[in-house]
Amino acid sequence: MQVYAARAWGWRGAFGVHTWIATREAGAAAFRLHQVVSWRRPALVSQTIASPDRAWYGSAPRLLADYRGAPAAAMIEGIEAAVSAYPLPSRYRPWPGPNSNTFTAWVIRRVVGLDVVLPVTAVGKDYLVDGVLASTPGGSGVTASLAGVLGVTLGWEEGLEVMLLGLSLGVDLRRPALKLPGFGRLGMAAGPGAGGEGQ
Repeated sequence: MQVYAARAWGWRGAFGVHTWIATREAGAAAFRLHQVVSWRRPALVSQTIASPDRAWYGSAPRLLADYRGAPAAAMIEGIEAAVSAYPLPSRYRPWPGPNSNTFTAWVIRRVVGLDVVLPVTAVGKDYLVDGVLASTPGGSGVTASLAGVLGVTLGWEEGLEVMLLGLSLGVDLRRPALKLPGFGRLGMAAGPGAGGEGQ
């Protein structure tokens, strides 16, 4: 089970990343890739693919989470159920959401044991589909958000992030770094492991 982020296509890439989730059951030859895209019409897409880490329209992906073995196997059923239950499969707005990052964060929040710190450049991750308060995708804190336009996140893994007009600015005291809109993380690299943050 893996989660990826890559710079978004076109002008959006200057501000943010596109995220997706990939799963592969034991013994399977291919991955199932889950994402929300919006080319002709917004759509939640789940497809079979040989390689989950292909470039996203020329942008190299960064691995945000990697679960293997029994932990991954335990999550796959929950991921499939959460993907099927996503309440906005036909809605997409690049800013402030809902978008691909809203979808990824929504799924992560609903799968026990799946803790992923999405990058500050994942515009739309703080667009909360069902309320104004939710746990962070990293599972170690809380996010309060008004329609993805104004909000705050505080968590052990995430640090402090303040969101204004859909863009987030933050600081990570655990692994000292600034989190800047468009640029991403400046400072100590995020810790390796299942819930590592990137970009």
